Amino acid sequence: MVKMSKSNWLKLVGLGVLLLVVTKVFRSLGSLEASTVPEKLSQRHLDMDRTIRDYPLSVNLSDVVDRVLSGESPQVKPVHNTTEYTYIINPVHKCPDHGTGSDGQGSSVFLLVLVKSKFDHFKNRDVIRRTWGNESLAMSLARTKLKTVFLLGDLVPENLNGSSDIRDRLKTESQQYGDLIQQDFLDAYFNNTLKMKMGYHWALTFCQSAEFLAFLDDDYFVDTPNLIKALRTNITRREYSRVVAGFVMWYDSVVRDRTNKWYVSPSEYSYKTYPPFVIAGSVFLHSSAARRLFTGMSFTKPFRLDDIYLAINAWKLDMETRHWPGVHQYPVKYDAVKYSDVIAIHGYENMAKVLTFWEMKYGR
Repeated sequence: MVKMSKSNWLKLVGLGVLLLVVTKVFRSLGSLEASTVPEKLSQRHLDMDRTIRDYPLSVNLSDVVDRVLSGESPQVKPVHNTTEYTYIINPVHKCPDHGTGSDGQGSSVFLLVLVKSKFDHFKNRDVIRRTWGNESLAMSLARTKLKTVFLLGDLVPENLNGSSDIRDRLKTESQQYGDLIQQDFLDAYFNNTLKMKMGYHWALTFCQSAEFLAFLDDDYFVDTPNLIKALRTNITRREYSRVVAGFVMWYDSVVRDRTNKWYVSPSEYSYKTYPPFVIAGSVFLHSSAARRLFTGMSFTKPFRLDDIYLAINAWKLDMETRHWPGVHQYPVKYDAVKYSDVIAIHGYENMAKVLTFWEMKYGR
């Protein structure tokens, strides 16, 4: 038996303690992402409960929405019009809401995919149509009826070279695929709230047969069969009207640094933290939850960060923001086996990788 000096023994014990601490830290970080209300943030949860419900209007939003949806007077006036913009392109026959639609497949749509795209992202849309947004492949791979549309704002001709050419290309694209939705607001980053509201309005007006909605950015890889499976198994019927799922961020502090892109002034938002919010690039919910949220938006002061605006309404409506581990906020080295439970991965400016990942798993 080899004898160990006291100093070496102490070093070994110290190393063991260090490894134990590191292991516990990583385990706690892992559980933090999956927990509903992380214990260490419980005080922020209580603070938000006392403040965010007063975000204009200071009303019981659940009661207001219930009244509106039941055809009663909400007792208060809306703070703004959620349908103030005009459709430039509107594929009203995309969803077969009344009898047999243009696709001749009947009226039931399980999932409506609403892709927030920029007007000049032609390549992104092309790859999505060939992969995770392909309606025929969804039927063959998951035996599920899916409809995909792309949400666009308008371009400003005087500030964009070749604007007339882009408009012509959009017109041709719309005629060829019939899946572009465009309104006359500027297609700029901080107008994503307008793009999101347009998507809700279009879905609830022109695709009422859709059971679930998925809001996705056009730089994502999405495993459509896994998404469909998650919608079928991870949200129960009694939860349909109260769950918003995706990648959840917990009680982020509001940025007050004026030089930061995410700066928000106290006059715009007076609270120190945001409610839990689902990252806006991948949001999944049932149509009944979507209807409650969109109705509530008329009675909630607009906010330029779309995921925060959605979260404020969800919080005021006592809805749950649910984290799905299969949704990744940053690119990963995709492996069809290792990431067999992947639902969505964000951050692919090079859409060729999305096409490659899709072909790795589905071979088409």
